[in-house]
Amino acid sequence: MPRQEQVKTLLTKMNAAVSPDSLHRRLDLAPYKSSQAWPGKPFLLVGNSYNTEKRVRGSAQKRASAIAALLQDSHGAYGKKHCLTLKDALANQRFVDTLSRFEADWLRREPATTLIGPAYDDEGNLLKDSFAVWRRLQPTKAPLSVPAGSR
Repeated sequence: MPRQEQVKTLLTKMNAAVSPDSLHRRLDLAPYKSSQAWPGKPFLLVGNSYNTEKRVRGSAQKRASAIAALLQDSHGAYGKKHCLTLKDALANQRFVDTLSRFEADWLRREPATTLIGPAYDDEGNLLKDSFAVWRRLQPTKAPLSVPAGSR
């Protein structure tokens, strides 16, 4: 196989490996889909807000209640997906007051298109004192082409 064809094949495989479909296939999104908390293919689940095996600093009940109220208010904001934009979440002072310093810093660095939604564990149980972070995937680009005259 000519070198140019090898490069094209490699680039095509690399592009397919990071496509939205391949990323979604690696994650079990069933709990999010069944509870209508999956914002769709344009979004990738970054993860839950904190390690659920560790205790939440401060009152877990206060945090769970703030997250529940935030997500309850979001029903109309992003369709029936139970998600809301990061901007709207950070405008909710009750929610912001329950964030750890790490979470607050992390969320402020996320793109504006990021969504906040309910979090679920691997068995599909709602994590009341956690939230999921969904980042919008960049539009897929066509594979790079190698100029005809280069080797």
